[in-house]
Amino acid sequence: MDLENRYGVLAAQKDLLVLLKEFHSFCVEHEIKYSLSYGSLLGAIRHQGFIPWDDDLDVFVDRKNADLLNRALADSDLLQVERESAESLWVDRVRQKNSPNRAAADFVPTLDILVLDNVPEGGFARALKMFLILTLQGMIKQRLTLGKGSIVLKACSILTYGLGKLFPLKWKKRWYRRVSQWGNACPTPFVANYNGEFADLRRQYPCDMMDRIVEHRFEDTQAFIVADYDKCLKIQFGDYMILPDEKDRKPAHGA
Repeated sequence: MDLENRYGVLAAQKDLLVLLKEFHSFCVEHEIKYSLSYGSLLGAIRHQGFIPWDDDLDVFVDRKNADLLNRALADSDLLQVERESAESLWVDRVRQKNSPNRAAADFVPTLDILVLDNVPEGGFARALKMFLILTLQGMIKQRLTLGKGSIVLKACSILTYGLGKLFPLKWKKRWYRRVSQWGNACPTPFVANYNGEFADLRRQYPCDMMDRIVEHRFEDTQAFIVADYDKCLKIQFGDYMILPDEKDRKPAHGA
């Protein structure tokens, strides 16, 4: 944890740690398997807690445990899931029903639920699923962002954003969940996180990665991680023990 508050995220990390403790206890109680992922998993392994400049939480669940989690959260007095809000885009986010004091202006501690679904076998099926996912992401976005991509990518962004204005948000999110689960009826060698960010969509993981999870230290508590965290982190970051340059050590949501 950024105890010296060098990156301005100490208050946020304290609130997030409270949320993680509640989420972990909830999952243990309801026998739900999850694993820390991305920066949260990297922090657990490299820093035994938060990456000093990190200000969010990410977890992986497979589709079976995602369904269990959603059913259990419907009856929870402590936690709730944000699914249909415009702010959550295509990512389900867990938060406390009575959120603690905000760590910073407009900051509410949330935990991103990143779901692993099957990668269809066959190049055409994989490409079509990816195309539909990217189209729906463009349709769900609440504001148009063009970035520095090619003219073709910018044109696609404008087209999908405009197309999305024709349909209610709840329809688009329902379609997104259905497309994400395409291929789950039959076993496949690989799974992928189809409700993640653009750069993460093509990362593929062994289909049995979530079969074995273990508890691991995270700050002053314990959280679940995949037993084969080394393979997971190499897929996500490459040589994950190398620290980024100081200029690249920035909070995801700003200090």
